[in-house]
Amino acid sequence: MPSVYSTNTTLMQQSYRMILWGMITNSTFAIVKIGAGVVGHSHALLADGLESLLDVISSFLNCAACKASEKPPDAEHPYGHGKIESLAGILGGFLLIFSGIAIGWTAFSQIASPSLQRSAPSPFTLLVLIVVILIKGLLSRTMLRKNKSLNSSVLHADAWHHGSDAMTSLAAFIGISLTMTGIPPFRTADNWAALFSCAMMTFNGVSILRNTAKEVMDSRVSQEMVDQVLELAVSVPGVRSAEKCRVRKSGISLLADLHIRVDGNIPVRQGHQISHDVIQHLLAADPRLRDITVHLEPDPDTHR
Repeated sequence: MPSVYSTNTTLMQQSYRMILWGMITNSTFAIVKIGAGVVGHSHALLADGLESLLDVISSFLNCAACKASEKPPDAEHPYGHGKIESLAGILGGFLLIFSGIAIGWTAFSQIASPSLQRSAPSPFTLLVLIVVILIKGLLSRTMLRKNKSLNSSVLHADAWHHGSDAMTSLAAFIGISLTMTGIPPFRTADNWAALFSCAMMTFNGVSILRNTAKEVMDSRVSQEMVDQVLELAVSVPGVRSAEKCRVRKSGISLLADLHIRVDGNIPVRQGHQISHDVIQHLLAADPRLRDITVHLEPDPDTHR
């Protein structure tokens, strides 16, 4: 039952670079939005800046997780350290939920107590929000598109952070615009828009937690992936059939084990070579596969 470990350093580095760029963007926007919110008397923009600050903390944790997950297997962790990435994804989901609840509570307090409402925000705050919405939306879409090949829980969580930030900024833009009209019914419009964005943030956080929790519990990947592994194994010369395939996710990598049947009359060395060929063929076919264990069995239909 040979097992081969193949690191995916290139994929890890791509994920790390995307998260690092996101962290730099969040840090810049957090400073700009908090400063503009204070100077421009915009509570919505100030709350949006605090949400970006929490995203910076989340991105920092994600970067650390990506670096830690690159460590090769050791005696204590024979399957590598990919689960660190999943744990960071769970923490990122909790931060997203916390951000939604915290900002939502502040907005609700101002709706319930109009006396807490500040003066009308300055017009320049709208320009700040336009820039944030455009860049954050583009960054989120780029990360989600890149994650189709990386399949990283951390990168997925970070992309949702940027997407929710763009949503919050859009809601703040609409709310501030309505508040600046001076019409009494729209006096708390920015807070109602913030509540909607907070609900979306909380929903996204729950979705991230659900997906990453499945990885921690070693839930199997899609049936399509299992069928692909079996099909690739059968295509190797000497393999008569393949079955009992299990594939689970660890970080951005996949761990697989399966049973193959070969001619029961061939020498052990030849059977071992066939197993080795199957492993090499699977590793070459899909770079996400990192560790593959092949169980060799004789074909019951072998004729002497």
